[in-house]
Amino acid sequence: MLHRKRVATALYYALRRRIRLALGVAPRRSEPPVLAQSVDYVLTWHSFLLDQIKKHLPQGFDFLGKHVCEIGAGDCLATSAFFLARGARHIDIIEIQPPTVSDKQVQVLKSLRSRGYPIDLTIIQAQSGNAELALDPRRITYHRCYVENLQNEARYDFIFSSFVLEHVEDLSGFYSKCWKATNAGGQMLHLIDLGGHGLWEDPLPPLDFQTYPDWLFEAMSPKYNRATRRFLDEHVDAVKSAGFTIEQVIPIRTADDTYLDQLWPKLRRAARQRPRNELRMIEFALLAKKA
Repeated sequence: MLHRKRVATALYYALRRRIRLALGVAPRRSEPPVLAQSVDYVLTWHSFLLDQIKKHLPQGFDFLGKHVCEIGAGDCLATSAFFLARGARHIDIIEIQPPTVSDKQVQVLKSLRSRGYPIDLTIIQAQSGNAELALDPRRITYHRCYVENLQNEARYDFIFSSFVLEHVEDLSGFYSKCWKATNAGGQMLHLIDLGGHGLWEDPLPPLDFQTYPDWLFEAMSPKYNRATRRFLDEHVDAVKSAGFTIEQVIPIRTADDTYLDQLWPKLRRAARQRPRNELRMIEFALLAKKA
């Protein structure tokens, strides 16, 4: 078995989480996962996201007047500020956690703009009568819910998510909700990471977590708190079943052949049943359109 100490650690924390949920104990408040890091780190990460959007948008795509939905924005406002600067009319942000609006957030957005990215700084404004910062309510609607609970239908021209879908348990339900919420001719772009997360991410090789049998992975990784170990074909099939036409699937990060050769005998059966050229795709951009 690979990484025995990490397996033991994962089992311990999974048990703690199950006990906390059973007792109804609220989790401790945590720092914003990205913005709590150094400014240089935040700028590097947000620059990467903006570069991926620009790279994978359809040629000639125009945000002017578009209604955009960003799913699972986390503590990042750079992408929404980018969409607004490109002419988007309104942004709906779907995120369970409250918005992170702070002086550091403003500093990051200003730094991104100084690097040449189109960024609308007016996404953050001082509330009237005091100095407290808030999102511009005229152009930003913030929904603290899951996509599955969203009631909007045929509303969005463009849906975007960055490294969210690897955590979604019900892919069919997710993409079906996106279909209902998208206008005819609308598009969606998802950046997806099929590698390990938490204890199983960098610097560990990306597919080591695919070696554990399902019963052990379930014990280590409770639902709604994990990367789901879904595969590329499962995303593609769910997107098509929802009614979308896939425009492109472009690799962002792949596993090398030497690593796959060494790992292949240890992989769980479901992984070994996948075509090798699909399994090696760790991160990818999926662009789809509603006819």
